[in-house]
Amino acid sequence: MAAPAPYGLREVARLSGASEAQLRRWARNGLLPGQIGPDGSVGYRFADVIAARAACALIDQGAPVRAVRQAVDALRAWRPEVAHPLAALKVQVEAGRVLVRLEQGLMESQTGQLLLALSAEGAAETGDAPAPAATAAVVHRLGVATPVDADGWLQWAEDGRASGVDPAVIRSRYGEALALDPEHPGALIGLGNLAHEAGDLESARTWYARATHAAPAHPHPWYNLANTLDDLGAVDAAAQAYETALALDPEHVDAHFNLALLWEKVGIRARALAHWQRVLALSADTEARSLALRFAEDETDR
Repeated sequence: MAAPAPYGLREVARLSGASEAQLRRWARNGLLPGQIGPDGSVGYRFADVIAARAACALIDQGAPVRAVRQAVDALRAWRPEVAHPLAALKVQVEAGRVLVRLEQGLMESQTGQLLLALSAEGAAETGDAPAPAATAAVVHRLGVATPVDADGWLQWAEDGRASGVDPAVIRSRYGEALALDPEHPGALIGLGNLAHEAGDLESARTWYARATHAAPAHPHPWYNLANTLDDLGAVDAAAQAYETALALDPEHVDAHFNLALLWEKVGIRARALAHWQRVLALSADTEARSLALRFAEDETDR
């Protein structure tokens, strides 16, 4: 027998900030249906209250319907094991993430992660007492189905990156994808991206090189490998990787642009000119076209 839903329409409206009309509309369209009682009234659980509050926060920031539904679905799937004081409930939206503050810490609605151990600095901003541990750590997932294949883990990793999840967590998700498919190009590129962003160029080169072997007919891993080789000062290898990317996709504007810059840096301007001309022919980016035009005019004036 299902547990009774203790919160009525008017109480949820007061606690969440949603109007009663909004709640009725959400009940009709399935966004927040609640539970229908024997007398036909709609009741809500605690998870519905925080879902309604998160929906209001997202709507206030102009979030698309898809983002609102994703957050609400994750929050409604969460069932607290103990009661939490509603007075302590706070919903905050940071960089596109919906965070729900509870007694245990912050819950990130899109990924369903519970973030524990708030720092003293963060606690000072919110007026809450800091948690005992010294650093923030993701320790539990709430209400989120575990991916069953490599593509699912890849998507979860990419969604986490877009939501600002800690890179260590994203790295573990890419690792789960590779455990299921050791030559998954997307996971290999993702790990290369993380390494490159962290300044570990040698590791980035290794991941991107593996991706080129896993997907030799796709230009993206070749382009990323070329950028990393360029950063490492391996001019010849970088140029070869850029050329491979362009052979696979002759209209890859960024590859033309970066290869032109590479030839400019080493003073082989005749080679650079052909790529600047391709940038002018293909790119709609004003800044890129302006730079390409300046270099191209310098070459033709010689």
